Amino acid sequence: HSNARGAALNLKKAVMETKVPTHIFVVENDKIFVRMLDYVFSKSIQYRFIDHSSGESALKSLHLNPEVIVLDYSLPGMNGFETLQEIKEQHPHAYVLSMISKQDGRLPAEFLNAGAGDCIVKDGTEVDQVVERLE
Repeated sequence: HSNARGAALNLKKAVMETKVPTHIFVVENDKIFVRMLDYVFSKSIQYRFIDHSSGESALKSLHLNPEVIVLDYSLPGMNGFETLQEIKEQHPHAYVLSMISKQDGRLPAEFLNAGAGDCIVKDGTEVDQVVERLE
């Protein structure tokens, strides 16, 4: 966990030092979750937020250079793990915050080993957890 905490602190420092808004991709097909995050982030000018409902859509937009990618595992088409591997290949500097649910059958360690900066297990508090990690 110390690596993830260190990465989160580095992310916070980078966000604070940068006057330009942090460019965030949210790759999630749960519209309610996306709306809740959008609502939270819209209050802050330090974040610019683009949502994608599939991994393929996010990968096509990597040229926009997101600093942070909030990535769900359960997506239509390519799953979040495959998307993470592609993101890390094409855009290795992006900080990826992966989200999985217990039913996904994947372990947080698999995502961290594949290059995710952190991994959240969905338990109903994921909006708070994402905000907490990005603030």
